[in-house]
Amino acid sequence: MLLPSLLALALLLAPSAPLAPPLLSPKALFLPPTPAPDALLASPDDPSLPLTLSAVGTSFVGSRSPLTITASCSDSSFTGSGTTATFVDLVPPAASSPRDFVPMRDTFRSPLVSFLYERGWRESFAAAGFPGPAEEVRLARAFFATGAKEGALVAAEGALVDMSCGSGVLTREFCEPSEASPRFTRILACDFSPAMLRETRDRLGRAGGAGGAAPELYRVDVARLPFREGSVDFCNAGAALHAWPDVERGLGEVHRTLRPGGKLFATTFLARYFSRMIGSKRMSQYQQFESKELLRGLCVGAGFREEDVDVQVLGKACVVIRATKAMAVEEEAVEEEPAEEVKPVAEKLEVVVQEKVEEEKQPAVEEVVAEEKLKPAKKKKAPKKEKKSEAGEEQ
Repeated sequence: MLLPSLLALALLLAPSAPLAPPLLSPKALFLPPTPAPDALLASPDDPSLPLTLSAVGTSFVGSRSPLTITASCSDSSFTGSGTTATFVDLVPPAASSPRDFVPMRDTFRSPLVSFLYERGWRESFAAAGFPGPAEEVRLARAFFATGAKEGALVAAEGALVDMSCGSGVLTREFCEPSEASPRFTRILACDFSPAMLRETRDRLGRAGGAGGAAPELYRVDVARLPFREGSVDFCNAGAALHAWPDVERGLGEVHRTLRPGGKLFATTFLARYFSRMIGSKRMSQYQQFESKELLRGLCVGAGFREEDVDVQVLGKACVVIRATKAMAVEEEAVEEEPAEEVKPVAEKLEVVVQEKVEEEKQPAVEEVVAEEKLKPAKKKKAPKKEKKSEAGEEQ
């Protein structure tokens, strides 16, 4: 009797274990029937080399055995791997396990921090002015669905990258079926922290993406994104920029991977929020953005045009960034110049030289005329008169 009672008490006091996450099928991981270069993924060392995803293992209905996923490029210079039960690691080996501890990057690698993130940590952002995950995603969707000109609504669709996804708090909101545009054909949840990605996988459950897209989980380094140039349609970076060790390079990578007309929606904190927190000395080791003008300048420095970047502050210190990558070719028509303005260069040069020669000749002619006027006039000889012969006179 004592043993069953002790077992029952242990089960009662033990924390409830999360349900095992469902495994994603090869179709959900966007794997083609036969291995082929992925439309988005590329080597983080050389983005011009696309990655090919392939699955190893057996998958059948009801199976809970994970598949091994490999991602490799044609010349085998880079290979990433993972499983359908966790994520695919696409961080280069040199950056995968840094020796130095950088708080803004490595704090979130702790399993304890990952566990606590949605158990009070994320909720505290409301004090800075964050409107909450559901409203943040609504704002992002509204921005993604606006046209490049005059804020016109467009029926947009395309691939979404949820950068620095953390525990997947926004990823799950993006996965909720929605009648609103845009429709996400792929949703890629990305983070540097393996612990955060495991928390994301645990919390995703059986959530499916809008339009049938299921979230794909990848471990990435924002400073070396494993995406092809101009391949991403939408990028969300919620409460993230202050935790990027190299903001300039990270924003530059986001700009590189966005297609022309692609959009970035990002949120972060102003520095004054950290200064009021308990443990502000530790928080000072995160990126300190003193003003929205500073953040606008960082976006412009990354390649976005100033007129395509909008930065606003919500509440006390929540910064919302909306940036659109410029189109490759401007649509404005260029008027043709009149025919007389497009004379051959040689013809124009000949005219200029001729005018110069004439100008140089003119002073010389004037000098000769002046000299001639100063010379004394020569006396003209009188014409000789014919003498009549005396004989003629006598006659």
